[in-house]
Amino acid sequence: MNFYLDFEAKQYGEKIISIGCVAENGNKFYSLVKPKSKSKLSKFIIELTGITDEMLSTAPDADIVFDQFLDFIAENIDDQNNNFFCYGDSDKRFLEKTIATMKVQSSINVATIVKDNLIDLSPYVGKFFGVKAVGLKKVLSYFKNEPIEQNHIAIEDAIMLKEVIFHCRVSGRPEQCPFENCIPMGGGKSKKKKQNQPHITPAKKQIKAVCNKTGKEYLFNSAKQALPLLKLNPTIEPSVICGRIGLAANSNKTYFGYTWSRVNNEELKKEV
Repeated sequence: MNFYLDFEAKQYGEKIISIGCVAENGNKFYSLVKPKSKSKLSKFIIELTGITDEMLSTAPDADIVFDQFLDFIAENIDDQNNNFFCYGDSDKRFLEKTIATMKVQSSINVATIVKDNLIDLSPYVGKFFGVKAVGLKKVLSYFKNEPIEQNHIAIEDAIMLKEVIFHCRVSGRPEQCPFENCIPMGGGKSKKKKQNQPHITPAKKQIKAVCNKTGKEYLFNSAKQALPLLKLNPTIEPSVICGRIGLAANSNKTYFGYTWSRVNNEELKKEV
């Protein structure tokens, strides 16, 4: 499952004040985030995002929001590769600054996994148009052939990113850059491979589990297939366990006494 994310943050300190995410299946997650810092929002951020100090005063903090976000991921994660996408290099920085203020370890783990696996799609889009960089608003306006407003609301920007990537996948590359004042990649006209879409989704991988006590290795075609390996708490939904296995595998993390990762093997070699 692909998850398209956007974060809005304070101008000074860059702590997250809102998170928006849309999954490939169309399901959405949005929340304001109350930063630990008591400093007020700058006028610039208020005008840019429409978020005010009053709105944040009743919002949940990052520990609560990322715990809720884990539930959203677990409900939407699938047994294929799961990816977290953003646009630009600021979102990862916002996560780093916010994680430093968090207190609940399970929530810190979720935010860290997202940060460590966050893929900036702006280079893919730039390559599609043959430019070094281009704004998301410009790209969507080009594809829709109409003016687009960008309100810097996290969920709207996440949806905008999903739409742009969809158009990149199904559209042919323009012969020339359609944007004014664009800076070409690499300088000059290089021979470009004909490619109708940027490569975004990696090939399917299997899930590998290594027992931390014995070192024994297991390979699974899906997180669901790994469930019999674990002694499940009956109060926890299997879908939640699958989601957490998937997140651990994405970052080579330990969960339930096993270290999880993803490998490129084609066939299942070991079973429970």
